[in-house]
Amino acid sequence: MNKDTKTWEKREDESDAAYAALRKYLDLGVERSHKKVVETLGKPSGYTRWIESWSSKYDWVKRASAWEAHLRGLEQAEAEEKHLGKLEAHRERQEEYARRVMANALSLMERIEARIEQMESEDIADGNELARLIKATVDMFKAATDADTQALAVSELLRLLADS
Repeated sequence: MNKDTKTWEKREDESDAAYAALRKYLDLGVERSHKKVVETLGKPSGYTRWIESWSSKYDWVKRASAWEAHLRGLEQAEAEEKHLGKLEAHRERQEEYARRVMANALSLMERIEARIEQMESEDIADGNELARLIKATVDMFKAATDADTQALAVSELLRLLADS
């Protein structure tokens, strides 16, 4: 057998009939048995001795184990791909949130600057409204920075996962 050939693939010395029976055996999954292969093929019960012979000669149990491991690997890869997709979607949402919050904070800062220019000196001395607006702006900048930091952390995580 070629080293690139998978264990469950047809062997050079294996007949088409024996390989077809193996495929039925593999397709049966955890419920597989020689008897079920015979039934699936629509053969008489005496055909079981051929199935048993091929199973022994061509290592069906070993090949079925390799096939099951292969399927589990595919399922794991699919699950990992799905999870990476969710991480990427989260990163995109965080970046969008950071962009929107930052835009709102900048807009608020511009309004505060305009308000300061319009205020009379006694208004500035009171300062309660001004302090509240500045605190709100600072909080918005912090929220935008936190969201952007999360997006960057997810990007780094995705890069590390891609490298592994």
